[in-house]
Amino acid sequence: MDFIPAPYIYNAKLIRVVDGDTIVVLIDFGLGLTQPWHVRLLGINAPELNTVEGKTARSFLTSIIESKPLTVRSVRFDKYGGRIDGDVFAGDINLSQTMINNGMAVKYR
Repeated sequence: MDFIPAPYIYNAKLIRVVDGDTIVVLIDFGLGLTQPWHVRLLGINAPELNTVEGKTARSFLTSIIESKPLTVRSVRFDKYGGRIDGDVFAGDINLSQTMINNGMAVKYR
């Protein structure tokens, strides 16, 4: 049997919503260590921000997140190296799945 490591799980606070599939959060690594990171919502692609649909997706994502505690799970660096790909939850709401369910994003590998 192959070893499957447990996912990383971090508490985070929203700094800002960049677009419909990327946010900037302050990740709490524990022991008083925090760092801001760009996080791409794992498995989705939202319309580009320079479109009406992109602005709508960003507004929708902002409305879901506002004032909720965030959890970032299954963290890995994206293929460009400047962001983290992660499952992000606002309370018990999976942000990626909610964006797809509401037509604000599509599945992406």
